[in-house]
Amino acid sequence: MKKTIVVTAFMLLATSVCPAQTTPQERMEMARRARSLAAGVNLISWDSSKPEGGWQRWWARTEQMPGFAVDRTKGARGVPALVLGGAGRRHVFGGWRYTIPAIEPNRYYVFRVTGEIKGVGDIRRSILCRVRWTGRDLPESLAAEYINQFERIEGQRVAFEQKFRAPVNAEGAVIELFVQWAPQAEATFSEVAFEVGAPIVPRVVNIATVHWDGQGGGTPDENIAALAALVDKAGAAGADVVLLPEAVTVIGTGLDAHEAAETLPGDTFAAFGEQARNHRCYVIYGVNERDGEAVYSSAIIINRDGTLAGRYRKVQVTPQEVAAGVVAGDFFRTFDLDFGRVGLLVGHDTAFAESARVQILDGAEMLFVVMQREPRQQLEARAMDNGVWIAASGVHTPSVIISPDGDVQGIAFGQIGDGVALRKVNLAERYRRPYVGDWQNQVIQQRRTDAYLKLVQE
Repeated sequence: MKKTIVVTAFMLLATSVCPAQTTPQERMEMARRARSLAAGVNLISWDSSKPEGGWQRWWARTEQMPGFAVDRTKGARGVPALVLGGAGRRHVFGGWRYTIPAIEPNRYYVFRVTGEIKGVGDIRRSILCRVRWTGRDLPESLAAEYINQFERIEGQRVAFEQKFRAPVNAEGAVIELFVQWAPQAEATFSEVAFEVGAPIVPRVVNIATVHWDGQGGGTPDENIAALAALVDKAGAAGADVVLLPEAVTVIGTGLDAHEAAETLPGDTFAAFGEQARNHRCYVIYGVNERDGEAVYSSAIIINRDGTLAGRYRKVQVTPQEVAAGVVAGDFFRTFDLDFGRVGLLVGHDTAFAESARVQILDGAEMLFVVMQREPRQQLEARAMDNGVWIAASGVHTPSVIISPDGDVQGIAFGQIGDGVALRKVNLAERYRRPYVGDWQNQVIQQRRTDAYLKLVQE
């Protein structure tokens, strides 16, 4: 099959109003206006010769059946809107299905839905827009993939949109618009599109993580010089990012956090900033940072040009750090670099599953960890929890690069390696687990936030 699955009226509208010389913000606004113009048009073929246009009703059990309706008053050009209701059922689960018999395996598809959503407290949990891939060589247990990116357009109108890559053995697809666990829900889907999309451009990043056990140091300046030699080694190997450990001016010096603390920008930033400029790479390091009377355990990102790209202050400080006067940061955050969005963690942060999860929910595509002695298994668990790449640099524990399935893809420790582990990572590639599919897509969608209230209660 060598053509788009559906007639893309929305795409025609979007491209016809977007002149070549426009800003990204202008193009986004034009696309929104185009979506508004297309509202009420169901872009998946409506076959008038079939009941309900070829769409099928599905529910798990009679006791969970939602309310169904086809609303021609909210349609356009003879194509009606599809309506789902919670039917007052607490455990409602079901919805509309549309079967696409033939797709091209390993190709990218854009799935787009626009609708009016009422009576729903948590849209991600209760309104499921998903694609289920089909094929003779695909396991029946392969999970569906969800649109978990959406935005409110105006009022109660919500636009869902995501790009997916069909599995290599896929032959067809089933589009599903479901309501789940929302008895008062009323969802009116006025636009549905599933069409061939442009391939996602690979984003290959050469990651280097450094292992240094403190030998050759003794003072903050000696520590910086020893680590700088490893940055040079990684930079000479073509690293895009060089990751260093936590609290680099404390290791082996006998100084406490307050004695070793420095205000940004300081001597450490200046030294690593020069190397970042020389090698045109990012440098990430951990340092005790002084800000007024407070001292934090911070992770610093230096841009390729030697300027400050970001700073994160450790949230989960240890009891020993608290006793030493180290102050905890207030929030987790992510940073947009030239290859993608990343999150930072410092040492003890990795002992808490929530630390990594918050950053994944904020769009982090890779996590960088500066640490001293955290166990490798803890990092492997965080990678598997979230289906995300993790790079970590330690002192008393291995420095590692871990894939989204928890597999160590690079390691430097003791007699392993020469102090630097390198691994090229394609952040545009989605990792699929056998019989599950894209786990990061699954875990974001399947989280039961309504059952997690104890996590934020005293």
